[in-house]
Amino acid sequence: MSTGSVVWMTGRSGAGKSTLGASLVSASLRTVLLDGDIIREHISSDLGYDKPARSEHARRVAGMARMLADQGFHVIVTLISPFAEDRQRARGVIGADRFLLVYVKAHPETCERRDPKGLYARARQGSLQNLIGFPYEEPTDADVIVNTDEVDPEEGASMVRRRIGTMRGRAGI
Repeated sequence: MSTGSVVWMTGRSGAGKSTLGASLVSASLRTVLLDGDIIREHISSDLGYDKPARSEHARRVAGMARMLADQGFHVIVTLISPFAEDRQRARGVIGADRFLLVYVKAHPETCERRDPKGLYARARQGSLQNLIGFPYEEPTDADVIVNTDEVDPEEGASMVRRRIGTMRGRAGI
């Protein structure tokens, strides 16, 4: 059985994780996108947005990503995953040798401007508690940082592909 890999994209809501992830998926037929919003809607709909619920959601996604990687798929995870401990746990579940942490970075004002769901505005008005990604613990151990204030999705995807290509034993995405 071939071994796949996992590209775990973390960043605030509106940073561009899903857009960047979609750019990577189009490059390979053996690539699967696990989008945190879709998984929350269908598999983690029983969870809230407090810290324990967010950690459980990340745990479920990590387990799914590992199962797919074990089957030889290259998995792109787009998940806010705001807590460093959850990202470290995901690396442990999946295996450090096939886990790439990508920090999709954007200035908070950029994220708010891009916000398609109006979450930031609702949080400002007080009608939304526990805005996903706040607090957000910026990764200090990211393998790649893609600043979407400065690069477009294709350039960001190229940055991630180059990093994957430099890792020993990795098949390309």
